[in-house]
This record gives sequence, C-alpha cells and structure tokens, in this order.
Amino acid sequence: MTNATIAGRTYTLVIDTGSADTWVASSSFRCENPYTMVPVSAEDCGFGPLYDPSSGSFKPINYPFSVNYSGGEFLSGGMGTEEFSFGKDKSVSVRQTIGVVNEGFWMGDGISSGLMGLGFPALARGINTMELNYTSVLYTM
Repeated sequence: MTNATIAGRTYTLVIDTGSADTWVASSSFRCENPYTMVPVSAEDCGFGPLYDPSSGSFKPINYPFSVNYSGGEFLSGGMGTEEFSFGKDKSVSVRQTIGVVNEGFWMGDGISSGLMGLGFPALARGINTMELNYTSVLYTM
C-alpha cells in the first residue's frame, strides 16, 4: 500500500501492478452483499476514509467506471479528474483520471480507501475511447 494525496487529503491505496485503473471509494459508497446485491453495512466492505468528490476540484467525466476482481469483488461508479500525488515528495501533483466508486463489494482491510493501478496504459479503463484520454498514474507522473 502507499499513501496518495487526492484533492489535498491523504488516502491509503492498494498498489496493483496488474491493472492501470486508479480508483477511490466515494463518501456515498453503498456496500452490497456479493451474492444477493442487497445493501449491507458499509463496514462490511472495510474501506478506510472515503473520498468526497464535492470537497476538492473533482471534474466528472461522462464515462462509467466498473471493475471486477477474481476474488469476487466488484465496484462501479463514475470517472473524473482530480489533483493527485503520491510518494515522499508530494510537491509533484498532476490532474489524474480516477474512478470514484459508489457501489459494490470489496474485502477491505479498514485502512485502504481504494487502489492505484501501476500497470501498462493499455490496461486502463476505456483506453480505446479517444475522448477519455486516460492512462495509468505511473505514466501520468
């Protein structure tokens, strides 16, 4: 895991070298039972602090975000751009495209608030959509 700053606030994100998507759980996140899709307590998904898109300089993109993981986890929401930095020297900040998930199921640890994909840009959500112009954090920085 690593600490990342999103809209001036620090979040702990899981590092994933097998994907290029960076996402964070929204303050309006709805945790769902993975078998029935019925809403359950938010604590059941085990996220750390949640991101409030209205608290920063989030600019929504009219493009859906969804991801499924082999462990049965699934998340969906929207995409947008936000000020983003990570590492020891957080003085380097970029406007990064991120997914903001607002529903699904995640087997969290109570610490992490999302995931930072460091994979090749070709793995990024919607890479073939010209208007999205999305690449992974590693290639943005």
